[in-house]
Amino acid sequence: MYHLQTIEETLKAFNTDKTRGLSQKEVSLRLKKYGSNVLPVKKKPPIFFKFINQFKDLLVIILLAATLVSLLLGETIDAIAIATIVLINATIGFIQEIQAEKTLESLKQKEILYALVQRQGEVEKIPFSDIVPGDILILEEGAKIPADGRIVESFSLRIDESILTGESLPVSKNSKPLISKENIPLADRLNMVYKETEVIAGRGKAVVTGTAQSTEIGKIALFLGEEAKTKTPLSIELEKVGRMLTIVIGIIALVIFVFNFLAKTPFIDSLLISISLAVAAIPEGLPAIVTIVLSLGVKRLALKKSVVKKLSACETLGSIKIIATDKTGTLTQNKINVVKIILSTGDTYLVKGEGYNAQGTFFSEKGKIVNPLSNHKLESLLRAGALGSDASVKGTQVIGDTTEASLIVAAIRAKLDVNLIKETEPTVFEVPFTSERKMMSKIVQVNETSAHMLYTKGAPEVILEKCNLTDKEKDLFLNLTKKLALDGLRSLAVACKPLTKKEVEFALEKDSLSEENLEFMGIVGMQDPLRPEIIEALDKARMAGIRTIMITGDHKLTAGAIAKEAGIIKEGDKVLTEDDIHDMSIKELAREITKGANVFARISPMMKLNIVKAIKSIPNTLVAVTGDGVNDAPALKESHIGIAMGKTGTDITREVADIVITDDNYATIIDAVREGRVIFANLVKFIRYLISCNLSEVLVVASAVAIGVPNPLLPIQLLWINLITDGMPALALGVDPPEFDVMRRPPRDITNGLLHKKRWFYMVIEGGIIAASTFFLFIYALNKYSYPTAQTIAFSILTLSQLVHAFNNRSTRKSLFSLGIFSNKYLVGATVISLILQFLVVQTSFGNVVFKTSTLTFNQWALIILASLTPLWVVELKKLLRFRLIP
Repeated sequence: MYHLQTIEETLKAFNTDKTRGLSQKEVSLRLKKYGSNVLPVKKKPPIFFKFINQFKDLLVIILLAATLVSLLLGETIDAIAIATIVLINATIGFIQEIQAEKTLESLKQKEILYALVQRQGEVEKIPFSDIVPGDILILEEGAKIPADGRIVESFSLRIDESILTGESLPVSKNSKPLISKENIPLADRLNMVYKETEVIAGRGKAVVTGTAQSTEIGKIALFLGEEAKTKTPLSIELEKVGRMLTIVIGIIALVIFVFNFLAKTPFIDSLLISISLAVAAIPEGLPAIVTIVLSLGVKRLALKKSVVKKLSACETLGSIKIIATDKTGTLTQNKINVVKIILSTGDTYLVKGEGYNAQGTFFSEKGKIVNPLSNHKLESLLRAGALGSDASVKGTQVIGDTTEASLIVAAIRAKLDVNLIKETEPTVFEVPFTSERKMMSKIVQVNETSAHMLYTKGAPEVILEKCNLTDKEKDLFLNLTKKLALDGLRSLAVACKPLTKKEVEFALEKDSLSEENLEFMGIVGMQDPLRPEIIEALDKARMAGIRTIMITGDHKLTAGAIAKEAGIIKEGDKVLTEDDIHDMSIKELAREITKGANVFARISPMMKLNIVKAIKSIPNTLVAVTGDGVNDAPALKESHIGIAMGKTGTDITREVADIVITDDNYATIIDAVREGRVIFANLVKFIRYLISCNLSEVLVVASAVAIGVPNPLLPIQLLWINLITDGMPALALGVDPPEFDVMRRPPRDITNGLLHKKRWFYMVIEGGIIAASTFFLFIYALNKYSYPTAQTIAFSILTLSQLVHAFNNRSTRKSLFSLGIFSNKYLVGATVISLILQFLVVQTSFGNVVFKTSTLTFNQWALIILASLTPLWVVELKKLLRFRLIP
């Protein structure tokens, strides 16, 4: 309906104003009336079903069935005890699953999308959820549209509506009302914008006509299925390992069942011991625990200003070898200041001021304070810069492009009333900036008269070619630009020309503008200082074996000056431009990068994509790429880890990224890499621990069957060991403090999987050591004490050995004593609780009855403790000899 109305009719329908927008009071009333701008979500199934899902595993079902049979045969205590442990295990799994989901849900809530909205005559940054019908949206390149709206102003506006209409190509939009006819398809409503679609190019304004379920996408949201849960590469690998272990341990359990049955062990007892062994030894919950640890890691990253959007990014972060980074805002502070102005006459002025503070002083080249308004050409250039900019500055807060903000601040420092200038000289037409054009133009109406001016700003080499200058004059100003670049300053040229009424009408009608024969006004030199922490962050990256490559659209000399200051390159190192690499193949470009090319300047988005492809083609090299603009999205998508800027990044860039850095800081990326390494190291620790301990249980029971001695462990005892050693200690390893040299090692070799051959070798050996110490002490006790006592000793030593082995797994290289036995307080706490529980199971009459244990003497406990330390001494010896005798 609104697409058939004129702009005025739509604005009247929503009682709003195109230039002022809604008042805050009106917004509050409409929020109450229409509710939050949030899409309806399908109701989740009752939480009870998640608990029931814990019992769907085939082995658990068989174990419960066998327990029921045992109950019917009169083994009441055994049956109740086994069922209770299964229930406790299910409850722990249920709580862990819920906790992981809550963590991931909280991370989604951290990624709040904002929109620019005109309210009370000011441009404000508003959360999507607070948008109401009648709001005036400011549409900019790269923005995701928060609600349905009728366009009231457009300049070369193109929207990607593929999510809604299926149309793969961007649609050109305008503000003209459509010819009245029935059922105009969404794709043909050229004066409308829709929620969840994205601005590909240009800019404009729209009045919100629908929010939440009243939007076109809201009407179908309830019919859309939930997004399929994608599994991380690590989860897939562990599922394969789990299946392999299930088959192997399943076969062993079956053999044990057959041998026990043939040895005249009662059928139910044989079945229970085999199934209990399988349930305890098969790490069926490994992928779930991995998800929990990854989720906890993601939560820690969020606290360090890194919002992880894809769980798999946590696995990859620690393996990054190259970070391909932007310059502006990532290495620098993104507090751009106009510090030098060179007029067309050659006169030079210096500007001093802090950040975006309105206070500043203008100096002549000789250092004398001057009034900028006393020089007509300087005043005209400052006015042109302000009129040609869409950004706005509130106090020291910038909304929009920081380069444009610096031009507005320079005009304010000259005591120009920027708001009044923009009101009296409104924009009537605009050709937005693109990375291909490297310039932008605006037609403004002069002082509400019929006169119009064209203001253009952009890269000096582009603007100078369009100005009425001699070749000598162009060369002169290009050389001045190079001098500015050598000082690390960015340059922007400003030009203008008056337009006839006919030229303005042609531009409005044909959406086309001639930008030739311009009058050159001057060059603005802008400074964006390095972040104070960047040199230290780059040093940390080098120590960690991470190489930094800078890719920027800035001038070659500016890029070189900043890169030298930061320490990315040394004096004499070359800086490559797009012209240098334009004709190179991906293979040739990769060769240049391998040789040491670390800085690329004047690079277009498509060439940035080629550079990323070249880096990826280098064997065993993972690359992280930073970006903020809409044109950076392909490069981020192509990289192994796409990192979007949270402050300056567009919605489209954040959409395709794996990680969003909320402070746009390179140092935060290095912190994220460190956290990624810690997460992966901790995953390895508890996976090695779980598998080696589970193997030890299988080996103990299998050894007894093979030799023909009584079973060292009862079903209830196996399940108990699984409960107290696989739960809290494993999760405690998942949050182990990082080793001190985590950022002094090179990135891990990605050709090796998580569980490579060497790791399997050590897991089997360590599991064998635990099994051997348990089994040999059992044989010794069997000859010296009663069978129940020997069984209790085996039960206790296997439990204590596994708890000791948790400490072994804190590092495969460093001695436990150098790490500090008590430095992981969670592991110490988990171990103490497990030891107390084990002691109660053995030393109390209740434990004796339920777990079929015998009370042990002091000497027997001493023997158990001594034997349970065997894995510690063996592993410590292995660490000592590693890289000497043992590979």
